[in-house]
Amino acid sequence: MNNENFAAQLARAVAGDSFAMQAVLREYDPLFRNRSVIKGAFDEDCYQYILLRVIQETPKFKGIKILFPKGEEIE
Repeated sequence: MNNENFAAQLARAVAGDSFAMQAVLREYDPLFRNRSVIKGAFDEDCYQYILLRVIQETPKFKGIKILFPKGEEIE
């Protein structure tokens, strides 16, 4: 997913679109899984906690400026 598509998906997820939230979760799933490894073993509870926190905190996201190569900004 490119930056523009991701920014649009994130904006929809922040607005409460559950399909957009699923897309954001899929995009970052490898990172969430990687961060759920504790002492060399995958920890399902940690993984579920990360997902829960992302889902809870996404609606509070206020945005950041993303600069694209063309010079356009999306907030």
